[in-house]
Amino acid sequence: MLVLDLLNVFCLIVIASVTAIGVIGNGFIILANGLDWIQSKTMSPSDMILTALSLSRLLFLGLTLGIHCLFLLDVDNPQCFPDTLLLIWAFVNAVSLWMSACLAIFYCVKLVSFSRVFFVKIKLQISRLVPWLLLGSVLGPMIISVPIFFLRKCKPYCDETKVLQGNNNRTCSGNLISGLLYTAGNFPSFIIVLASSVLLIWSLRRHAQKMRQNTGSIKDSRMDVHIKAIKTLVSFVILFSASFVALVSLAVFTIPWTIVLCTIVVTAYNSGHTIILMAMNPKLKELLKRCLQDTIGRCLR
Repeated sequence: MLVLDLLNVFCLIVIASVTAIGVIGNGFIILANGLDWIQSKTMSPSDMILTALSLSRLLFLGLTLGIHCLFLLDVDNPQCFPDTLLLIWAFVNAVSLWMSACLAIFYCVKLVSFSRVFFVKIKLQISRLVPWLLLGSVLGPMIISVPIFFLRKCKPYCDETKVLQGNNNRTCSGNLISGLLYTAGNFPSFIIVLASSVLLIWSLRRHAQKMRQNTGSIKDSRMDVHIKAIKTLVSFVILFSASFVALVSLAVFTIPWTIVLCTIVVTAYNSGHTIILMAMNPKLKELLKRCLQDTIGRCLR
């Protein structure tokens, strides 16, 4: 009993800590881009996507922590989730996934060199398409999340007291179908992000090789920047792939401990990707550095 209590506390601490990191990171991005928008009256397409993505993740992380505290605080005696709350969570998560895909497309089109006329035209028009991409990232998840509300009605994994039964082997076709439809609807976003990231890694690697051939030296500041960017993108691909596998598990399985572990992975991705975006964005990185220096300076006074 003591071991199970310690595991429950450990899971809560992990989810709360990871959520706090994500909330601080996304809040910083929203605040930084918001203040910049107020001062300049304009917002760049990349900042527009980053801000929208951070807003969706802020809401997603808050919902995830709230659901865990309300229904999964005792993992061995969890409560069933209301269908409406599950629908909202699924919708916000899908919005976050598709906005990540928008950001991946934008960076890929802007940074990767294309020779074909079609891709060159897209490169020139991508900034104007950003508002439409963001609109599609909201409307698409609405359609994707609908099956959860209409099909996920039977709860064979709940007993008469509305308690989730992790050892129940009975399945519900409605739950399985809704989970598979939700996964299938979000699968293109996974392919888009994966393909865009691979293209970026390939482009950076090719550019780094050209720089090495031209300079004839391995030690170069620009080479270090490219290598760090490649390592960061590889880390992101691994994190994103693990998150999508966890999302599929959440959509299909109903075992309480599986739900909690997958929730930790998905939450870690949302927070981790935010930190990666801040580290790769020169403006945010410099602003964060100045904020930390000012904070430390005030504390030492």
